[in-house]
Amino acid sequence: MKNVLIFTIEGDLTSTLVGDIIKYYFKSNPLRINGGDGLDFISYDLGKDEFFFVAHGRYYSINDIHSVWYRKNVNGFNVSDSELIGIEKIKTELGETELFEKNLRSNVIANRKDLFAIFLKMLTKHSKSLGNPFIMGLNKMRILCMAKSIGLTIPNSWIFTKKEDVIKIVNDTSVRSLITKPIEEGFYYFSENYSYNVLTSRVDNYFIESLPKDFPPSFFQEEIKKEFEIRSFYIDGDFYSMAIFSQDDQQTEIDYRNYNLSHPNKVCAYTLPLTVRKKLRRLFNEIGLNCGSVDLIKSVDGDFVFLEINPVGQFGMVSRPCNYNLEYLVAKWLIE
Repeated sequence: MKNVLIFTIEGDLTSTLVGDIIKYYFKSNPLRINGGDGLDFISYDLGKDEFFFVAHGRYYSINDIHSVWYRKNVNGFNVSDSELIGIEKIKTELGETELFEKNLRSNVIANRKDLFAIFLKMLTKHSKSLGNPFIMGLNKMRILCMAKSIGLTIPNSWIFTKKEDVIKIVNDTSVRSLITKPIEEGFYYFSENYSYNVLTSRVDNYFIESLPKDFPPSFFQEEIKKEFEIRSFYIDGDFYSMAIFSQDDQQTEIDYRNYNLSHPNKVCAYTLPLTVRKKLRRLFNEIGLNCGSVDLIKSVDGDFVFLEINPVGQFGMVSRPCNYNLEYLVAKWLIE
């Protein structure tokens, strides 16, 4: 029986749910590789197009893999303890410095990265692939430009480094109001007692007063007055969408991820218009993704405004409230 390979991280509940469905419903044991697990490279035969590796102490051929789900990044191929000892031994025998050892170790690690890149390319060639291992993060500016060129509506957007430029936009009567959000993927950190993240914020007088004259490149957008927000999960041509009525709560009106646990936002299943789905499908195809999550706003003016794509494709928050059972759909896609 060929294997389903899941690249993920330890503790990812969605990966566990999908894996359990594959195991107990479809009677197949998925091969799960968590971020810290790593893999051991064995051999690569270019002529026969064969690649062998070890995972969890067991030998595999790349031909054993039926499908792959690139849920999260993994570390790649391990550098063995014997290799590290060998590097130190070479340094000692040659009478070289710690810098020599460091450079030699970096060379070995770079070699493993190259081998892992070959491994991933071969996986996508020989197996069904959900997600793209080479697109685990997206440049928001590039995706917004692509979305605009396809015909999707996007917010007016700027990247500024000077306070005076922010003030000019705030004073522009044609701009309703301004928000700021992370220029790349959001920052998340979990300590023993607290969790930290960076969310979207409104640019008000207090915000402007606190700005220094110059600051690192920062992302600003015109605030869209919304009827509701939309989170849509995309898989292989199909969209599963949810309307989020975040505008009804002051705590979530700017960013629904600033969750109000006492009074959660009302949500419901939603169907995107066909014209929007066609444009989004084209955008996913041009990016090179067959899976991901997309955020939009239905504005009070009736426009569907594109915000961003998450290539990881978080869908737990859409699956259960809307009764889509997306975990089963993903498992079925991987096993078929």
